[in-house]
Amino acid sequence: MKTKTIVSILSVWWLVACQHAPQKPLTETPKDSLKTEYATLFAVRYYDEYKQIAVTNRWSNDTLYYYLTKNPDVHVPENGTKLTMPLDNIAITSCTHISYFDLLHETDRIKAMASPELAYNSEIRKRIATGRTADIGDAFSLNTEKVILQRPQIVMMNDFNGENLSAKKLKELGIPVVFVNEWQENSPLARAEWIKMIGALLDKEDLADSIFNAVKERYDSIKNANTPQKTTILSGNYFHEIWNVPGGKSYMGAFFCDAGFDYLYKNNPSTESIKLSMEAIFEQFHNADVWIGCPANTLDELAVLDTRYTLLKSVKNGAVFNYKKRNTLTGGNDFWETGVVRPDIVLEDLSRIARQQYDSLYFMNKLE
Repeated sequence: MKTKTIVSILSVWWLVACQHAPQKPLTETPKDSLKTEYATLFAVRYYDEYKQIAVTNRWSNDTLYYYLTKNPDVHVPENGTKLTMPLDNIAITSCTHISYFDLLHETDRIKAMASPELAYNSEIRKRIATGRTADIGDAFSLNTEKVILQRPQIVMMNDFNGENLSAKKLKELGIPVVFVNEWQENSPLARAEWIKMIGALLDKEDLADSIFNAVKERYDSIKNANTPQKTTILSGNYFHEIWNVPGGKSYMGAFFCDAGFDYLYKNNPSTESIKLSMEAIFEQFHNADVWIGCPANTLDELAVLDTRYTLLKSVKNGAVFNYKKRNTLTGGNDFWETGVVRPDIVLEDLSRIARQQYDSLYFMNKLE
């Protein structure tokens, strides 16, 4: 019975989507474009009766095009996906998407979410608890039937370096997938600037622009007030025989530099993580003043995980931090929500730690 219902929904959906015959194509010359300062993996161009959003995958260099229009009869180029605004029924598959909607005052448009237990945002948690935002399964293995029953206008997903089977299945069913690749950007402000892309999807470009400008202004103010410190830093943790530390030009590497840390790999050109052995960590970071991003919640727990941790200077001095000051019992973590769109707050925390001022931290939690 469930299968018949789903087939019926898809049939109606398909008929509605196809009932409008395309008209003659419009000019291919955009009349305007959205200005970006830091983000490199999306672009928005404006035409007479539609806007084009281009999203690029940094690793494959493939670009996907989305054409948004308020008129379903408008003809758009055939090299992309046509979306009819307003987009009021949206499914998301990553908690990092939530705060973009939140700052734009549009969380009510999120009608479905993958892995909803990982949400930190209080409004989204209320929506999930009351059934206004549906659970569509695990982010890496979506429950296709649940997605179909929600009938989302788009499903927002991360574009990984490889075949995305969930995205492939949704596309086969005629459900538009919009990739959001903010996490592939290499700088804090670049990731934050993706609020402009979400603003374009929601037709709220002006608000998105003003929000980003305020975040950028505050970030730069904190950065420019910082002076180089002698505080050395260790980041990451030991997992599967590998300790990943940020490359000098990576997302976290940029944070460390802007906060004024004396980071060993600050001049390293890599935008990726640098893989080190435990032996290399002790050779290079044994005397680091602070450790940020550790896997434990207390110093005792850290010692249980691996007794070698206790030999680090940062652990001996109790200068160890994780990103879990704002989290939920089910795994939600605001560092990966608000922290993405408000890098100024993250930088403020890190700047305090660089000056060894550990009070009034927002995201960072000092282990006791």
